Amino acid sequence: MIIESTKEFYNGVSVDLHTHPHLKSYMFSRSMNKKKFLSRLFKYTFWPFSHRVSLDDLKDHIDVSLATTYVLEREWLDDVPLIKFLSKLSPKFRKKILDPTYFQVTLDMMQHLEDSVNQCDGVCIARDKHHLVSKVNHGESCIVHSVEGAHSLIGDGGPGDQKEIISNLRQLWAKGCAYLTLAHFYPNPAVESCVFPYPEPEKKNIKNFHSLAGNWEESGGLTQTGVEIVETMLELGMIIDVTHMTLRGRKEVYDIVDAHDKDHALMASHVGASEVHRLSYNLQDWELKWMADRGCCAGIIFMNYWLTPHHHEGNGLKYIEQTLNHMVNVAGADVPAIGSDFDGFTDPPDEMTTTADFPLIAKHLLDMGYDDITIKNFIGGNAMNLLTNGWGKDEEDSI
Repeated sequence: MIIESTKEFYNGVSVDLHTHPHLKSYMFSRSMNKKKFLSRLFKYTFWPFSHRVSLDDLKDHIDVSLATTYVLEREWLDDVPLIKFLSKLSPKFRKKILDPTYFQVTLDMMQHLEDSVNQCDGVCIARDKHHLVSKVNHGESCIVHSVEGAHSLIGDGGPGDQKEIISNLRQLWAKGCAYLTLAHFYPNPAVESCVFPYPEPEKKNIKNFHSLAGNWEESGGLTQTGVEIVETMLELGMIIDVTHMTLRGRKEVYDIVDAHDKDHALMASHVGASEVHRLSYNLQDWELKWMADRGCCAGIIFMNYWLTPHHHEGNGLKYIEQTLNHMVNVAGADVPAIGSDFDGFTDPPDEMTTTADFPLIAKHLLDMGYDDITIKNFIGGNAMNLLTNGWGKDEEDSI
């Protein structure tokens, strides 16, 4: 069976909660549509110039893409030789990525995304949930802004300027940013520490993050500024993303949400399940149940090494399905969603190297005997439910 389009094969809304279509495009000054020779040559492995998400592919396969703006943390210069090499080799790279404030680069990258989308028919930027639903109902593919890492909020006043950080958060909200991932690879104004960027068994094999692999600390939670950021996001109706946070940090966010008695307030945009692969990065079963009770969802990342300890055996679809099956059994069909993390600095499953491969997911789940409701919820229904009910202030009617 040949499937050319997710939208033709699958009768439902498709949503990717976490993808980076403009990250490498902005860093390396390339088109968001044209796939270069090197990206095709290295499509089955990590490669800085790989191209997994194009705007044309989004038109055919994804109704809603949460395009996540991520600005490289400065610590990468010490821990990743490639980044240091690029910074010295290319003055343009330094001028674009390293010289401005984190917040200015965030705005510049978001504008780069919008400029690219404006040149592509059939794709649009949706800045609120009402605009999103209207465009999807009319058959357009929608890009929604999101931001990864609270370091992106740091402006001229530095990481200690809480007033400016909250002001910058409100500016992102005004631009149509649906969610903020509080943590990433390094401590930032919101979190005291993060989970390690690689699975525990991989530490001995990695060359990157060499200065941190031996003394990484995962006991920290929210900072006082982080608490203020979470409170402000709840006030605005900006969805909180707990991916990359320590278990303590995640618990603290859940407690704040519970104190406000607010549903549809958060998600984990690109994770796995701890009972399937015991990593601090992945969600424990009680967290999945909490999300089910609160109308939240967990996007399953399309990276084998977060989903299974057997990732070297390849065949990624079975590990995505394995994680999906566990989440459904533990928390029900209303929790799991897609959070591919495509075009981040990631190594995708063998069968899922670009957005054009998305039709394989629905076909695989049908072949495995999953019911129509579970498939629709996973492919996009759960994510859409979160966006239409959680994105926006309380006084706005849910859709």
